[in-house]
Amino acid sequence: MLARKLPLIGVNHIEGHIHSVWLEARGTVEFPALALVVSGGHTHLFEMREGFHYRLLGKTRDDAAGEAFDKVGKLLGFGYPGGR
Repeated sequence: MLARKLPLIGVNHIEGHIHSVWLEARGTVEFPALALVVSGGHTHLFEMREGFHYRLLGKTRDDAAGEAFDKVGKLLGFGYPGGR
């Protein structure tokens, strides 16, 4: 990027999870709403308000819940990731 003098755009990875669901729902999500992000590396619960304002309500302190799905899926012979 630097060699070609292209700008870098910072992207919040967790917000990406939330926005992808909102896009699939075609904007039909009613606010206020709860967003539960459960992936292989994160488990977060957010309050969402109009204009995509977020407030973190809680998160795991150790392994993410999604990681447990991945580990169990591997034990059962499923592909990666272990499940939705």
